[in-house]
Amino acid sequence: ITQGTEMSEKIQTLSDEIKHKKEEVQKNMLDVSNCRLETSTASERMKAAQDEFDRSLDELQNLRLDGQRKRTELEIKVKKNMKAVSSAQMLQRQLEVKLEELGSIVARMDTIERKKEDVESQRLKWKGDVQRRIL
Repeated sequence: ITQGTEMSEKIQTLSDEIKHKKEEVQKNMLDVSNCRLETSTASERMKAAQDEFDRSLDELQNLRLDGQRKRTELEIKVKKNMKAVSSAQMLQRQLEVKLEELGSIVARMDTIERKKEDVESQRLKWKGDVQRRIL
């Protein structure tokens, strides 16, 4: 009987151990399932973060390209304005030369006008002299 009782106790102990091991396995399976869920969630968050990072990089690249385009446009405008300033300076120099020429022409016209007046005065004087001699 003692052997039967011992056997029965051993069987009960083994049954308890098996039951305990099954519970541990179930708990571990739950832990594995939770880990998989957490891993999946973490992967989704990581993917979302990577997508956001990629969008930020795209936006940064677009801003960089826009900045380069605007810089090129400004450089073109500056070159055009520099050409316009250069042309205006050249025209200003030409106008200054023309003004000097015009001043010279006006001075010659004044000289010619004075000579004309002198000649006219001389002519009238001679005419008067001739008329007095005739009389």
